[in-house]
Amino acid sequence: MKESILIIITLTTLLSCEQSSPVNNEVEIEEIESEIELVNVNRDSINIFLSKPFDLFEFKKRKERSNSGGSIAEDYYYKPNHDGFYYRYFLFSDMKGYIGTNKKRITRLENGLELTVFKETGDNQYKYTDSTEKLIQVKARFNDFDLPELAFVGVDSTTIIQKFGDADFYNENCLVYNYKNYALILKIEKGKVKWLKYLNTKEDINILDYNNIFNL
Repeated sequence: MKESILIIITLTTLLSCEQSSPVNNEVEIEEIESEIELVNVNRDSINIFLSKPFDLFEFKKRKERSNSGGSIAEDYYYKPNHDGFYYRYFLFSDMKGYIGTNKKRITRLENGLELTVFKETGDNQYKYTDSTEKLIQVKARFNDFDLPELAFVGVDSTTIIQKFGDADFYNENCLVYNYKNYALILKIEKGKVKWLKYLNTKEDINILDYNNIFNL
């Protein structure tokens, strides 16, 4: 009799365990759904970012100095409606950055970061910190410590898509995010960002017509 009671208790326990398993399944489904929601992005915020990814004036104030010189006026560059000239900044004071997300693994490159601007002719044209400058192009081969807004070099493409959503188009192994005359171009190699280029172009062009845009 005791053995029969023990068998009944054991069966009852097993049945109660089987009935509780759907609760665990529901929890797992909720967790998966919440992870999928993280991929959703606000396109308006992406467009705002593309219009002005960082404050050029404040960035240069932090850097304090760099080498500089005239820049080639590419056909596709944005041209403001006033007199001025294209100018390039490079070899910033420390010339150091990092690849990926590990800031402790410091990389030093002379061409790690290059900026092209349009300088308005006038009293400020010879000043390093010129508030009238218009950002035209950024080339980055590493992540600059003072430019976290564009710290994408070495980051895997999946993370980029989670942050920005699907690219507007893909060309020459580059993810391209495009809004009006602004473009963020991320060269993908072995699943990670090899380099990036940010561009402010003329409004009436198709950047796919310019092969050199997709190279550094």
